[in-house]
Amino acid sequence: MKTLRKIIPAFVLGVGIGSLMECLFSLIYGQVFIGTPAFMASHPSPVFVKIIQTLLYGGFGLVSLLGEQFFPKKNNKSLFKATAIHFLLIFAYFVFTGFYLRWFPNTPSVFISLAIFILIYFVIWILIYLAEKRKIEEMNRVLERNHNHLVDE
Repeated sequence: MKTLRKIIPAFVLGVGIGSLMECLFSLIYGQVFIGTPAFMASHPSPVFVKIIQTLLYGGFGLVSLLGEQFFPKKNNKSLFKATAIHFLLIFAYFVFTGFYLRWFPNTPSVFISLAIFILIYFVIWILIYLAEKRKIEEMNRVLERNHNHLVDE
């Protein structure tokens, strides 16, 4: 049950981010964007395409959750090693998903997509790092305040 409480939000987060990306592409192209034309043409129904894409988007959340197991709070690996493993897991899933959903119509689009992916990954990583650092600093302030209060008594 404890695992299910982590899996469902991770899956929903992946679906949410994927859906937001679809909305962004819909705005860019000025039409409802369900999937790439090549992927749409290879399947009999837009409903099937949407279901497959939604499941694969959810997979991003699940792969990210799996990758979190490598971070230092869970074991003794360094932050760099944990980030590298997490990145490689999500990167491999991105490449698999991208080829399966036919996001890459040509070679330049592969490299552009991968560059954008790397940029987005590290922006998110930096934001999470700064938020975690802020939490730790706040906990240290509370501990120091409590310690000083005990010493004063």
